[in-house]
Amino acid sequence: MIYILTIILMILSIFSYVNGGKKLHTPSFLVCITFCISSFYYMINIDFVGHDISFATLFVIVTGIGSWIFGENLARHHLGHSNVVYEKTPVKIPTKLIIIASLLSFAVTFGNYLSFMKIGNHLGGDSVLTSYALVRTYSINADMAESSLNKPATLKLAELISTAFSYLIFYYYLYNRVTSRKKGYFLYIIPFLVSLPSLFFTTSRQAFMEPVLFVIFLLLFFLYRERSKISINRKFIKWGIIILVVCIALFKISGDVRGGKIYSNISIMESIESLNHDLCVYVASPICGLDFFLSDGYTYKASFGSNTLAGIYDLLRFIGFTINADEVNLQQNFKIGPAQSNVYSGFKGIIEDFTLLAYIPYVLFIGYFCGFLYRKFTISDFKHSAVLGVFVAKLYVYICLFYFSDLFHILCGTTTIIYIVSLVLINKYIIKIK
Repeated sequence: MIYILTIILMILSIFSYVNGGKKLHTPSFLVCITFCISSFYYMINIDFVGHDISFATLFVIVTGIGSWIFGENLARHHLGHSNVVYEKTPVKIPTKLIIIASLLSFAVTFGNYLSFMKIGNHLGGDSVLTSYALVRTYSINADMAESSLNKPATLKLAELISTAFSYLIFYYYLYNRVTSRKKGYFLYIIPFLVSLPSLFFTTSRQAFMEPVLFVIFLLLFFLYRERSKISINRKFIKWGIIILVVCIALFKISGDVRGGKIYSNISIMESIESLNHDLCVYVASPICGLDFFLSDGYTYKASFGSNTLAGIYDLLRFIGFTINADEVNLQQNFKIGPAQSNVYSGFKGIIEDFTLLAYIPYVLFIGYFCGFLYRKFTISDFKHSAVLGVFVAKLYVYICLFYFSDLFHILCGTTTIIYIVSLVLINKYIIKIK
């Protein structure tokens, strides 16, 4: 079945690419291609994985992706074409605002470092590297949680504001360079760069992906309006391969650091084999996990929509409603070859919440939602759509990782609302674009 699934996903990837105007940043194409890569890696490593998938898994993935594509097409039809006159004059941001944004980014980065080392020292770490694996274990183990080690609420709020500020300034840097075609403006990059070290202190590989995807897809939006799609696609595929190699190297290094193997003496061949197995577990396990979930039988959560509506429940608790949360449990591990994983793809939580009969409307809605925002920004005046552009570009981490897990519930949470409000207020009252 995995061979059939791979072929179907290849066909859907080609269809979504052509249907989306041969653009690499179309949400449905990214969902198709990520599942296709996962399926392909599963297929070529099927002996390592140890078993094939069931028809139920094939059916869920194909119908789910088909629903996403259909929802996106509905959004495209709904919005149609635009007669907006695009403005291309450069945006000038006062140097003092860039300095303030840079200082805020530095303060947040330093605060995250102190919070990181506080946990590391508490668990016995005496350096950044030795603390990394300890902090990672602490962050994913609810039983180890101690309120005294939690990140201060003021630091969390400052981080949201700082991220909004630095991402907005970086947005205008790309706008000036690509749309306005003006050189210079390198100061606009500084707040964004200063904020990047904070990613290390999260101990999450996903955190490293977010700014990379933000830059790549925001740049694609700007470039597709100004230049030939063919030349853009060729360059991005070439650079995509280079970035992929770098990301794989970082993936291996961060995994060794987290696992305490950074100082191990192993041969090159052993390292390559270990990397292949690590990648197989990471890339192919979502499909393997979904198959395990569907084949082993599943139960529904006690609370309605406790996976997919978690962000809404958190928001309701934040504003004063008393809503009991389900007991927090780690995902059940399953075997993928000799290794263990607990990743089930984005479909698992949806089916667990709404059954096999109701997951299709949910995925169709996500496809419509992403397609609507994608199309809305594509046809907008980029100079006066910075808030929408930053939000859409940050949305791509959820789109690209849907094959891995459904993260869209985060969009309904308190942090997202604070982040969006920060974007609007900073753009309107501090940067003041005219």
